[in-house]
Amino acid sequence: MTESGPATLGPERRLPDKAAFDHVFSAPDIRYRRHPFSLLARRRETGPARLGLVIGKRHARRAVDRNLIRRLLREEFRIAPITGIDVIILARPGAADLGRSELREAAHWLFARLSAKLSPADTQHGAARDDSTGR
Repeated sequence: MTESGPATLGPERRLPDKAAFDHVFSAPDIRYRRHPFSLLARRRETGPARLGLVIGKRHARRAVDRNLIRRLLREEFRIAPITGIDVIILARPGAADLGRSELREAAHWLFARLSAKLSPADTQHGAARDDSTGR
């Protein structure tokens, strides 16, 4: 598969540098946790949603495991209907110990929750329901 194919995450959909990561880390608008991931997001004025991944050797020792986690997260991000936001996903302890289906389910949950939070139909009632689930 080439880098410019339809199933890839192009450069316009990735956080480009340390400054972009720091911008999200400094004051995230949205935070979610779902084992084994943490999601931080910060709204942007315009443009596509951008993704940054932090999968350290501490939580996934083997490169094969880190790459699998990255691939699954990018795939779920590509199909999530979100725009105008910068997202960072951090891997937590135990990420490498889970199977593909568990990793995919956790990633899907995070992006579905983020999508629901950002949807234009988001009302005060919906926001209250979101908080009552205990994130």
